[in-house]
Amino acid sequence: MSSLFLAVLLAKPALAAEDWKPTGADNDCVFYRAASEGSLQPMRAVCDWPLPAESVHQRLAEAGELEEVFSTVRESEILEVRSDGSRLTYQWYQALRFFNREVVLVVHEEDIPDGWRHTWVRAVDQSGLRGKGGPVVAMDNTWEITATPTGCRLVFELRYDIGGNVPETLVSWFQGAGIQLQLSELRASIDEG
Repeated sequence: MSSLFLAVLLAKPALAAEDWKPTGADNDCVFYRAASEGSLQPMRAVCDWPLPAESVHQRLAEAGELEEVFSTVRESEILEVRSDGSRLTYQWYQALRFFNREVVLVVHEEDIPDGWRHTWVRAVDQSGLRGKGGPVVAMDNTWEITATPTGCRLVFELRYDIGGNVPETLVSWFQGAGIQLQLSELRASIDEG
């Protein structure tokens, strides 16, 4: 599943390594979960891919075209480019053909040593919603891409609360297979490009 939510919050420090519990591995990625933070469920993936870091960075920077990358993003549109370079972005997601959510995100990117950090955070102002699904209550995504001798390392962290009355099976799917699918689709979109 891919529901990528954008925004600009100051980058949060990562949870201490001992707080992350491994949940599985797939597609050159190791997946982790940490204890819930109130209503937010922190998840992390660490991927070592034989892809150029620049290619992964460029694909994630295409905030207005994410429906071409992620199968559950039905619409992604940049609403405004702000003076600080961040982009107010509307996204509508549909999972399993019936579960709809929408959100306005602030998408920001910055240089870090040997790479880039992308943050996608739920905007305070949600007036850009279009009534296509229930509103996402909270979302904070961070993607860090760094160059390695064999390609790149991608560290993806997600904290979310999709809101509404959501079946536990759907939440569990997103926390497991959905995140794996999202990263698999990102990698495939770069391999094909």
